[in-house]
Amino acid sequence: MPTATRHITTAPLARPVTFNAPTPNTAHTRVRGAEPGDEHDIAALIAAWSEQGLTLPRTAQQVVECIGEFAVAELNQHNHTRLLACGSLSIFSPSIAEIRSVAVHPDAKGKGLGKGVVERLVEEAQLLGVDRLVLLTRVPQFFRRCQFHDIDANELPSAFLQEAIAGRGRSIEGRAVMTRPLY
Repeated sequence: MPTATRHITTAPLARPVTFNAPTPNTAHTRVRGAEPGDEHDIAALIAAWSEQGLTLPRTAQQVVECIGEFAVAELNQHNHTRLLACGSLSIFSPSIAEIRSVAVHPDAKGKGLGKGVVERLVEEAQLLGVDRLVLLTRVPQFFRRCQFHDIDANELPSAFLQEAIAGRGRSIEGRAVMTRPLY
């Protein structure tokens, strides 16, 4: 019998990750769990990447339904906060979770924010006791820098392929399948 997909809503970690300020004493960037109200900015980040065929689109309503799965990187400058990166962690079973919807604002590319979001999701998966992470991507070089490695799709559990990929109308075609063991 196939394993049912579980969506877990997680509370933000106690200590957000803070990055070096781009301008001394005027700005800082941190990675935190997404909160209600972030959904439109998250959907906009994802839309920019989906228009390039690099991720699947998600509406603000779809994001709201799984807001606890998302981590975001935000820039706070002069008392104005702006979301610059996002990603989600979708739990399939106690042994496997998928990182999805990683997107970085074009102005923030190359600043480590995408990697910060991925590391936040990795930390969350470790806290939940997940054995390994998987993802499908058209930008494998980025995820290799995040300690993921390529695998053959046949190495994934058939239930995962049937439910999380085919069952959601997704395809592996044209994407690298990658994994990162956590234990």
